[in-house]
Amino acid sequence: MNKKGFTLIELLVVIAIIALLIAVIMPALRKAREAAKSLSCRNNLKQMTLAFSVYSQENKGRMFPLGYGADYWFRKIAPFLGDQYFQQNPTLDRSGVMQINICPSTKIQTSRENGTFDTTWYFQNGIGSYGLNCWLLPDVPDSSGRTWYEKWGGNLGQTAGRYFERYTMARADAGLLADAFRMDVWPMPDQEISLRLSTERSQLKEPGGLPHNPNYFLRRYMVDRHGMAVNVGFVGGYVEKVHIKDLGLVSWSKRATPRADVVVP
Repeated sequence: MNKKGFTLIELLVVIAIIALLIAVIMPALRKAREAAKSLSCRNNLKQMTLAFSVYSQENKGRMFPLGYGADYWFRKIAPFLGDQYFQQNPTLDRSGVMQINICPSTKIQTSRENGTFDTTWYFQNGIGSYGLNCWLLPDVPDSSGRTWYEKWGGNLGQTAGRYFERYTMARADAGLLADAFRMDVWPMPDQEISLRLSTERSQLKEPGGLPHNPNYFLRRYMVDRHGMAVNVGFVGGYVEKVHIKDLGLVSWSKRATPRADVVVP
């Protein structure tokens, strides 16, 4: 009996077909993977916005003042997410409930120096991916007699009428949390310098640490984690994907003046 095998040409044709199928399927798989990460990120924000709501309800409608160390905001809400231990020792409990503070589309930083657009923020043993809109917290001076906004380069004249007196009185469409470079943000689109954003990812890195200055606060939300967009959790308990160029349109403060400053060439 004559046995007939595959010819070299037939094998090459099969390999070419397989390679073509892989080339077609891989982009779709990458998109599906990124979509799943973005969905997980939105779920994280959803749960944290609810935790803030529960905190305010249990504290007469008010929110805690901005603090650092043991008073980081993500430590404050940890018990309302079912993790009592994290508030006391967050560095040993990253694998627990408070992994919710890390967007799956980011890489975890190991030091403050290696941060780029695709990493978590890193600050005194605290790690995370989301920045809190500090206009929703009480404007309370610290032991030095100055507010954190003043210490970060602003002045009281810029804050007039912007803080929400009570969290429960904040409008539902006020932005609460979003993908960010830093954990604390005072977005002020109406006073920001005109922002010009390149579509190149290299332009979305944190330039020089982003100075503590009102002209740079909104930029802390300008990270390319979800296709030139970030996920924003709102006071009303819902989450939306917002294109970077539209961040100025979100109602960040009580005296918000929505403004589309960002130009994407």
